[in-house]
Amino acid sequence: MYNITSPYGFRTRPNTNKKEFTSGIDLVAKDKSGKVKALQDGTIINVGLQGDGKPGLKDPSKFKELGYYIDIKGNDGLFYRFGHLDPIKDKQSLIGQPVQAG
Repeated sequence: MYNITSPYGFRTRPNTNKKEFTSGIDLVAKDKSGKVKALQDGTIINVGLQGDGKPGLKDPSKFKELGYYIDIKGNDGLFYRFGHLDPIKDKQSLIGQPVQAG
């Protein structure tokens, strides 16, 4: 379903070529459909553009290369952030919407 393109922990950042710690992983869908596929059932809690100042999993301004993103609170109690997305229209209507895994 997904390929891990960047693992959790220390990694060399492509834009700075410096080794830095990251507390997340980067995944890309194997089918490359461009659709966000939730890992768990849950609810969309935030939608935005990096650096917009909205609260989310963390301060979005810390994610310099994140671009458009969606935050999902999974029914498993974990939080999932999907970034590097195409522009998202009608962001506010997505907040609170349920999502299903897959």
